[in-house]
Amino acid sequence: MSSRIEELGPCKRRLSITVSAEDVGTAINKSYGELRKNVTIPGFRKGKTPRRVLEKRFGDHILEDVKKDLVIDGIQDALREHELEVVSDPSFEFADIQMAPEADMEFDVEVEIRPDFELPEIKDIEVVRVAKSATTEDVDRVLENLRNERASWVPVEDEGAKEKDLVIGKLELTEDDEIIFERNQSHLVVGDDSKLAEIPLPDMEKLFLDAKLDQVIACDVEVPAEHPVKNIQGKTLKCTFKVEEIKRMELPEINNEFAENFGLESLSELREKITSDVSKHMSQEADQKVEEDVLDAILERVPMALPESTVNGAVERQAQEVLMQRLMAGELQAENITQAQAELKKELLPQAERSIRAWYIIQKFAKREKIFSTENDYNDRIESMAMAKGVTPTAIREEISKHNASDQVRTDILETKVRKWLTEQVKIVDESNGDSASSETAE
Repeated sequence: MSSRIEELGPCKRRLSITVSAEDVGTAINKSYGELRKNVTIPGFRKGKTPRRVLEKRFGDHILEDVKKDLVIDGIQDALREHELEVVSDPSFEFADIQMAPEADMEFDVEVEIRPDFELPEIKDIEVVRVAKSATTEDVDRVLENLRNERASWVPVEDEGAKEKDLVIGKLELTEDDEIIFERNQSHLVVGDDSKLAEIPLPDMEKLFLDAKLDQVIACDVEVPAEHPVKNIQGKTLKCTFKVEEIKRMELPEINNEFAENFGLESLSELREKITSDVSKHMSQEADQKVEEDVLDAILERVPMALPESTVNGAVERQAQEVLMQRLMAGELQAENITQAQAELKKELLPQAERSIRAWYIIQKFAKREKIFSTENDYNDRIESMAMAKGVTPTAIREEISKHNASDQVRTDILETKVRKWLTEQVKIVDESNGDSASSETAE
């Protein structure tokens, strides 16, 4: 076997492969020899069937199998000879390859390979780390969110709906006095929602402000063309809504008693805990930002062409995931998926290219610096995942096995280790974002 290589692009090569007539003949003879040992033909003892009989009965299958084996072996030998790391299956037309027992077999294949690039010097890279701490406003915002999470909805009976009240009732849409859509327990929050059953309402706040129990609210509506219910899409319909319930949010007081819900004795302790938790989260975000800035700085120093199949595959997978989510959420109709897919791929392309370039760089640094994902690393990651989810390590392992995600976990570990190593090699300049939250005491 011999081969020649031709560059078709930065990450594309053509391999012209020749399998000698001698090798072709040897492979064919070997196949017939193995066939003779194993096949039984009426009228002949096993292992004694004449070659001409085997050729007549099995010739086409033998030649097809030999051709497949020689093509595969030829490609593998050529890849080793030219030291190519391919990123996709070789491209060729098997049916076009001609093989004859007494002639050389010649064929071409095209392959995409990993990009070839040099790692840059990174000691002179400098990035800024903004050292953030929780402010009083941050703590107040978290407290308000916690308060809203523990709010209760109290029925309102003797007065009309006010802003932020939850109004629940029966919705009917009619066309020519015929009900074509209805929904019980339809609801909206006065002043917040701009839609009822995913349909915009004109002057919605005026319609529902001061609405009372058993009141029927009527108006004309224009149903969006992309509404998930097909028989009302794009229509102008008569809308009636009968108010059956009005509920008002009742918020707890933020005081020492409120802090007891979190196992703390006072509001001041709760504020201190929130300050600590938010500051820790901000610190983690700052560290992640540094990692991304370091990678961006390295990416700027490494020009790199990418294999088209790798980029297209990544964009395709991401687009399919997003489109499926939109379809399931009713945000996209099946007939619009082609256009949405094209637009989404264009939107996803830059980030996909950055991620792939970054991963190639991370892999090359890992190889050069001998950074590995060890079994201890893997076990530690399992323990961390189990603690975060409040389950046993065995449950995490079973989940990983179920989704065949072991390689992905190990890849994530390797990336984490290399990112950490990279940040240790560059200069990090710390900057403060100002005052932090002060502890407050409230009785």
